[in-house]
Amino acid sequence: MFQIRRGAACDWAESTNGLLHRPSKRGDGRFAEKPERPLLVESGRPAQDGASRSAAVPFATPPLTSAGMQLTFTKRSGKFDELLVQRDGLPAETVTCPKQGIIPHDMIHYAIESTVEHRGFLSLLREGRPVAFTTTGGDVEVAIERLVETFQAEMWGGRVPASDLLAVYEHACGDSPLVAPVSAADVEQIRAKLDGLTEQWAALPIGKSLSLSF
Repeated sequence: MFQIRRGAACDWAESTNGLLHRPSKRGDGRFAEKPERPLLVESGRPAQDGASRSAAVPFATPPLTSAGMQLTFTKRSGKFDELLVQRDGLPAETVTCPKQGIIPHDMIHYAIESTVEHRGFLSLLREGRPVAFTTTGGDVEVAIERLVETFQAEMWGGRVPASDLLAVYEHACGDSPLVAPVSAADVEQIRAKLDGLTEQWAALPIGKSLSLSF
């Protein structure tokens, strides 16, 4: 099992060749011309707790213990927005969402987890896990967090070819077999959802909310 580190900062930028790269550590504000790999996730990999990564994991989502979940994002002034999580048979809980210049981090989770058949943070919440900044998950949940960070970086730095984004994601997951594969068609569906959510969130006045069913 792993501790999923959610919303960690990723210092990525788009270079002249269109790939997302880490900033160089030369201190001059320029980017490395030829990094060894397309991208490294600055937040680092979560430590393994005595368990090896699986060579193969079923793609199907396991049965859920809760019938449904409502996510209500409220735009606030200041440095934080707010997410209200409402689940059947459970008390409502609130998540504080640091503003990051784009849509909230958990809204990116929604776009991804409502598209691919892999469990992530929102899937764990829907199963009844308590709302917290970190939650316990397995290899698939950790991989989905890396995918969220990859799309988040693209939203900050600019759109790249789907093949480049997938290469970035696969590298962020490490050298072990990929447990949560994503297709180019998935990438385009996720991007379309992110574009729609970005438009709705930008038009939302302070104090108003956007509700999503998951």
